[in-house]
Amino acid sequence: MHTRQELAGERAAKQGRLLARPLTDKENLIEAPKGLLKLGLGQRRDAHLYVPTSYHPDHAMPFVLTLHGAGGNAKHGTNLLRDMAEKHGLILLAPDSRGRTWDMILGAYGPD
Repeated sequence: MHTRQELAGERAAKQGRLLARPLTDKENLIEAPKGLLKLGLGQRRDAHLYVPTSYHPDHAMPFVLTLHGAGGNAKHGTNLLRDMAEKHGLILLAPDSRGRTWDMILGAYGPD
């Protein structure tokens, strides 16, 4: 049996939307590492997360997902916006496609 929230999440996913809610329990907030982090998703292809030095868990920050072009990589996405992220307080996530380009470019959904 699914909860109402789980069903809403499934409907949103089918429509290509992501749902997220901010954490409201301030006692359980944790300090995140700042700077450029590799997420360890794979040996050859990974993802980079950039957290600006101004980050503090008490304050929400805009989140930016960057997707590289064909033949590119995650580093391109974070390098392009890193100065802007510091200046404006943006958290960046830049994943690598699992292969040479994104699945949909090749005509189907896959591991991306």
